[in-house]
Amino acid sequence: MNPEKNRFTRHLVGAGENTVPLAGLAIPEVFTAEEVTSPAVELLYPEPERHGAGGVECGICSDPDEKFVWANDRWRISTADSPRSVFFVNLVPREHYVNMSDLPTPMAEEQGRLLALMERALLAMEGAGRVHTHYWGDGAEHHHMWQIVRPEGFVQGRGVSLAVWLKLLPAMDAEDWESVKGDFAKALDSAAKT
Repeated sequence: MNPEKNRFTRHLVGAGENTVPLAGLAIPEVFTAEEVTSPAVELLYPEPERHGAGGVECGICSDPDEKFVWANDRWRISTADSPRSVFFVNLVPREHYVNMSDLPTPMAEEQGRLLALMERALLAMEGAGRVHTHYWGDGAEHHHMWQIVRPEGFVQGRGVSLAVWLKLLPAMDAEDWESVKGDFAKALDSAAKT
């Protein structure tokens, strides 16, 4: 693909560093600097393959149910094997779909219901402030929806910055992580009954 003919990227071709004033642009609790400088944009064609492309060596497809927090006949819910800085879960279909738009309509509808139940379960846990639902699909090809808990009071994690904080902050204590994981599974069962 020629980036100069791609209407999504042609404005980036040859763009160098860009300094942007943050006044009025950002949440003041998140960005305390007055401006930020972005690096020059580098476009890469073709894009690298995502993990599990074409269902080949897809960890999500091949992982046994025991690795998941919850599962039924069409969906599974996972989280990280080891603690991270904030708790999150991923909703994944058992079958290897690439994009949300690839889901058959009944599964897309079921995905919406499950995401609502998951959010209810996460918000029912003490200390959960908000739940952020995300869909990127840039890492693993297998369709997956993220739900990340923003801890109550953690205002720096508002908006899109929460996913960045996920990588920057120290990990939760392993005991707390496992406890939250178990409480989520119980709360999900309770939410499903209401």
